[in-house]
Amino acid sequence: ESNKTADENRKGKRITVCGTISKVGKDYIDLDANRYLGVVRCSFSSSSSEQIKQYSKGQSITITGWYVGKMTVNIGLEDCIIK
Repeated sequence: ESNKTADENRKGKRITVCGTISKVGKDYIDLDANRYLGVVRCSFSSSSSEQIKQYSKGQSITITGWYVGKMTVNIGLEDCIIK
């Protein structure tokens, strides 16, 4: 029940996640955020695809994006920005 409430409280909000990159895709980065969030998939617009190519597995980064809810990789963010 507490996970459901946390998910509902984050929906539609801009959140910032710090973590270690576990995977870099064509238009997303998966972050191993921590033991509470697990893996966070951060999706980027196609115009940002060149930017994410400079990152690789194992790097620690901070990403801000719009929370879109639980996904197969735990939670998802859209329209992300790397800080």
